[in-house]
Amino acid sequence: TRGRGWRGHQCVRSLVAEHRHSQADAVGDADAQAADAAPLEDLVDALVGAGVVPDVLTALAPHSADLRASFVDGDGLTHRVFVGTRLTPTLARGSPVLTWLAEEGRHYAVAMVDPDAPSRADPKMGEWLHWSVFNLRAPARGHFSAQAWRRMLRRADVATSYVGAAPPQQTGPHRYVILLWEQPRGAIDMRHARRIDAATATGRARFSARRFAADYGLGDPVGVAMFEAEWDPAVREIY
Repeated sequence: TRGRGWRGHQCVRSLVAEHRHSQADAVGDADAQAADAAPLEDLVDALVGAGVVPDVLTALAPHSADLRASFVDGDGLTHRVFVGTRLTPTLARGSPVLTWLAEEGRHYAVAMVDPDAPSRADPKMGEWLHWSVFNLRAPARGHFSAQAWRRMLRRADVATSYVGAAPPQQTGPHRYVILLWEQPRGAIDMRHARRIDAATATGRARFSARRFAADYGLGDPVGVAMFEAEWDPAVREIY
């Protein structure tokens, strides 16, 4: 049926042609590596299939930053996240390592949300905000290393401290959506912004990524990653 999901799909798909055009213009210059990014159309299809479109977003920026997310386990092994990857809450206890096709010196914002709180069947508390960070200043052009990411994160403004995936028992798999925006006006003054620490649940429920982007003038996200997780005993230690 052509319901809300179909309209959201068409809204995002309308940007795919723009993305292809802008990407084609880049081929042969210093931006050629952007042409090697995962096709935006494949990402859109995956997001629609997972219901992220329209549950969390209805549009992507026409230029994809090829956001890549991964988690590191207790043995130091890296687990790359693709849309729909199934992780355990144990693995996702620590914040992800991110990289993307950055523009040197530009500032970015990141958020991670769970639209399925307390369950996908009854998301009355969703979106649940797990993490938000502003003023991530890109150290160089293109993808950057995990070490560079950690330096960026230390220097950025963490508005909402990271809390890992914490799906309640018997609520099935939850979707955890990581969103990346470019800050079009540069650094954002966060001196008087509200901060939410890792021990605090207040201020996390009924978050809206769309409203968040509008409030800070961020526009549409330039990157999206998503994984799924279901309850395991590690959840008891999160809140």
